Amino acid sequence: MGNGICLCCLSCGEQHNFRIGEGDEHSSLGTVLRSLAQDDSHRVASIMKDFNVTDGQFGYRLLSCNTCHTLEERFTAMLSYDDSHGKYEFSTQFSCDRCKRPLVDFEEGSIESRNCPSCGKPAMKLDHVFEW
Repeated sequence: MGNGICLCCLSCGEQHNFRIGEGDEHSSLGTVLRSLAQDDSHRVASIMKDFNVTDGQFGYRLLSCNTCHTLEERFTAMLSYDDSHGKYEFSTQFSCDRCKRPLVDFEEGSIESRNCPSCGKPAMKLDHVFEW
């Protein structure tokens, strides 16, 4: 089961739902791979086939752009793996849809400073939390 948040813009009134976690739809590796971008999907499949994966986390995360101050929901993968040469990590990386700068993990205390994806104004407020 995944959780989510619904944010409402106090300026334009638009509501934006963001999923967080795995949810029931990602119960198999096949559904996980289909949710990733094609390059990431191939990379994850290759790592899982060719290496000893010691830890893996998949799911939706809420990411933030520190330039545009927007929020974006992205399906992410993080793998820890090793072979006879050492230990490695793989993590999906994303860029902001608007300015192409790197997205970072959202820090919960800063919702009000995030810009609305619709009107662009910093007027977001937590409306409610939901399960999906």
